[in-house]
This record gives sequence, C-alpha cells and structure tokens, in this order.
Amino acid sequence: LPTKDEIVQAIEQVGALKAPQLSGYQPCPGLLGPESYSGGFCIAFPFTNGKGRKAVRVWHQEIENIKQRYLYIAKDIRTIQSPYLCDVEFVSDGLDVNGTSIDLVIMDWIEGLPLKMYIQDILNNGKDEASIKIALQELANKLLAMFQHFHALGFSHGDLQHDNILVQNDGTLKVIDYD
Repeated sequence: LPTKDEIVQAIEQVGALKAPQLSGYQPCPGLLGPESYSGGFCIAFPFTNGKGRKAVRVWHQEIENIKQRYLYIAKDIRTIQSPYLCDVEFVSDGLDVNGTSIDLVIMDWIEGLPLKMYIQDILNNGKDEASIKIALQELANKLLAMFQHFHALGFSHGDLQHDNILVQNDGTLKVIDYD
C-alpha cells in the first residue's frame, strides 16, 4: 500500500479521487495540507461540500479480508439502522495514488468529543461534586443502553475504546472506526 505521505498527496490532487459519492466535496484544509487523522491502519480525511461533511478513510496498512469485511459492515449497518452507528460505504478503487488504484471507505462525519475528552470536560466544568456525579451517571446510563443495544443485535465493534466513542453536542453517543 502507499505510504501516508503518498496518500495525503493524492488526496490533494485534482482528479485522484474516483468516488462519485464525493462529487462536490473537497478535503477540509489543515495546517500543512488536508486535515487528517492517522491511526494504526487508516488515515481519515474530513471532506465538505459547504453544507455537510463526510469522512474518507484510506488504508496505509494491509488488513486481511478488509474489502469483504467492510462490504458486510456496510450492509449490516444499512439493515439495522442503529442510532449509534453512522452510514458507511466501501468504494473499490476510489483513490488513484501514483497510478495505483486503492480502496477507501466513506462514512458520515460525526461531530462530537471522544469519550475521554467528554469525561474530562465533565470533571473540569462541573459546578460541584453533585452535578459531576449526575452527569457521569447519565453518561454511564447512555453507555449501558448502547452496549445492551449492540448485544441484542449481536453486533461487535472490534476496537471499542474512548477515541471511537463520540459524544455529540446533544449528548447522544456514536461509535466510529469500524474495523
């Protein structure tokens, strides 16, 4: 697979993106090129069309059977329509990197704070110990409801940790980074 730098350069090149689902979308600008978030296997790029955002995930490490896994994930997410999940679409040959077509995934971009940061905000901005305790209990109840929901569906995330659970402004939970 291409290097992270090669992927970033390709994202910036006009015409390198081959996903018609992103027609009218542009990568969000960052300090040194497109805004991006790099993980152990993927780089995620936020794209905008001026009204909304999409996440474009590109692999920089090989993962066995990833295409088949994401095709199943996308189908299952569309079928179950869980309030905790966002739409995901696997795109074969969606990005041209130095003449090589590579796959990508398009997801809804979810605005929110990672769980760890959300908890830190509760602790830092709580008016008193009682309000902190109430806010943490409300969060615990929401997490329990989400886990029970996934359990009832037979759904397993695969990498459920604080960076992959987002708390939106209205307090709802979403999970991201489906591997």
